[in-house]
Amino acid sequence: MTVEEKIWDFCKNSFANNGSFAFTKNSNLANVCNAPELPGVYLIYAVKDKLEQIVYIGKAGSMETDGIFKDQKLRGRINNKQKGMKRQKFFSYKLYEEQLDKLIIKWCITYNEKSNKLPGFVEGQLLQLYFEETGKLPRWNEAF
Repeated sequence: MTVEEKIWDFCKNSFANNGSFAFTKNSNLANVCNAPELPGVYLIYAVKDKLEQIVYIGKAGSMETDGIFKDQKLRGRINNKQKGMKRQKFFSYKLYEEQLDKLIIKWCITYNEKSNKLPGFVEGQLLQLYFEETGKLPRWNEAF
């Protein structure tokens, strides 16, 4: 089993509320993104010649000390920015730069009435699993 399969299996088995969508060179990110505005984690897979490789593991939803989440959750975070540019532009650039066929974004809700895992905690678990398998972080993650 690949690290990509292990990580997605962990997400699916731990969090029933999950989903995915594809982004291609002709996509409008705001239109194709099916992630809800809830706290969770997301995985970005680069697809080239049918090979899926995790390139980024992220979280959406930071909890304040009063137990309330900040405004930005999954949908907002996925549609926000990366490396200082809007994700629509960043994703389009990466498709071109890395000559990718598409990106697949998979997401899981980690905090709701059925689960109370903080997104940052789950993001750490996923990055640790990735690190244990590969000895490094996904290539679009700058640090952890």
